[in-house]
Amino acid sequence: MANITPRRDKNGNITSYTIRVYHGYDSSGRRLKPFTTSYKPEKGMTEKQIARELNRFVVKFEEQCARGYKLDNKQTFAEYAEYVIQLKERSGVKHNTIYSYRKLAERINQGIGHFKLNDIRPQHLNELYAQLSKSGLRESAGTATAKTLSIGGTVLAARLRVCGATFKSIAQKAGIAENTVANAVHGKNIAADKADTIAAALGEKTAVLFDVKKDMQPLSNKTILEHHRFISVVLAQAEKELLIPYNPAAKATTPKPIVKEANYFEVEDIKRIRDCLEQEPIKWRAAVHLLLITGARRGEILGLKWNCIDWNNNQIYICNNLLYTSDRGIYEDTPKTANSQRYIKLPVQTMELLKEYRRWQLEQQALCSPAHQPSRVPPHYG
Repeated sequence: MANITPRRDKNGNITSYTIRVYHGYDSSGRRLKPFTTSYKPEKGMTEKQIARELNRFVVKFEEQCARGYKLDNKQTFAEYAEYVIQLKERSGVKHNTIYSYRKLAERINQGIGHFKLNDIRPQHLNELYAQLSKSGLRESAGTATAKTLSIGGTVLAARLRVCGATFKSIAQKAGIAENTVANAVHGKNIAADKADTIAAALGEKTAVLFDVKKDMQPLSNKTILEHHRFISVVLAQAEKELLIPYNPAAKATTPKPIVKEANYFEVEDIKRIRDCLEQEPIKWRAAVHLLLITGARRGEILGLKWNCIDWNNNQIYICNNLLYTSDRGIYEDTPKTANSQRYIKLPVQTMELLKEYRRWQLEQQALCSPAHQPSRVPPHYG
């Protein structure tokens, strides 16, 4: 039987009701903490309407308590989402996915992060998806270009000279790639958030050093669906732990993904790329050639090691993936799925290119100090 306690304001008027449902005692004979919730009547309701709705609310609450739902839980979506992310991380979910979850949560929490779990309804999610489809929500905020001086060069380059700073020192202080700083100094477009970090590293406002062009394009349906999937993951876990009676995301209306036709290279394009590669250093020729021939992901090719090349059978073994996230930098991981670990046969021409690349690499190692010499004999490839 539920215990109903009215809550009153300073004038004695009832503003809401606290409902408690007790559910027995523990092994020591102490009464268990009751399930607790509250009911607030809508403005303008008569006493009969309040009594009828309160009774309906209490009956439903008692049914949910009997099924084990912990409706006394006060966690907000933002709090519980962080718990789920940590749970997924402990269970072995890849860091790249965890990083993606945290980035999605930043935008989601602005919309529903303050909601208590058991207050979230499908219409709240529908409203969130509608907000995400509006212009001006892109995190990157567009691109930035260093301002130019009338005498030539950029304001950013002049600022670095005054400070006696180098590309490397600013990159380290800003936590970004040195190449990004170089591009900015030479007047090339960079991401607006990178411009912010460079300006902060120099102790200046972004507007002093850069012209920023904001990206007002709305989020794509695909991106909105990624937000929806993360919300669904969080609420599915809450449903699994009996914190909510159902997953509201399963009943929300999501935008339809726009299926784009794949854009393939034509044979003439491949020939033109290969012709241009002949003028490039061997390492770029090898990397791009492997991308064209194998169809492997960029990170899989960059993560390829010499001990994964089967010289006798003209094949490579894809078992590493080189990735980047801003919180960790460049790091190595296994491929996206277990099925992604695979052997790929290569034509003789590609194998010969890899042999040429290996010879060049060994020559470069021989020019280095002993600390950079290979620690073991490289595999024989004839």
